[in-house]
Amino acid sequence: MSYSYREVTEIINSQKPFIESKYGISKIGIFNYSGENKGVRQVDFLIHTEKPIGMYFIDFAEFIESVLNVDAEILTEDGLENIKDEALRNGIKKKVVYV
Repeated sequence: MSYSYREVTEIINSQKPFIESKYGISKIGIFNYSGENKGVRQVDFLIHTEKPIGMYFIDFAEFIESVLNVDAEILTEDGLENIKDEALRNGIKKKVVYV
């Protein structure tokens, strides 16, 4: 099953309390997704955590992929700041929409 962008944001919002409590993720942004007219097939997320999440990072990626049934790429805000390509880094910052 594939979801529209709106449906993806609704699902993420419904899972926010669980995501915050289990993974310590306080903000989730979407900065890229594929398949706008045919349903989402891949979603790129930018996440903010109050502290490093370690191995929970992988668990979160697997959780989000299973809930949405899409491929998910996850980037932390620290990871974003480490992108050396300034145009790419700034492009992501401009595109991100927090849900």
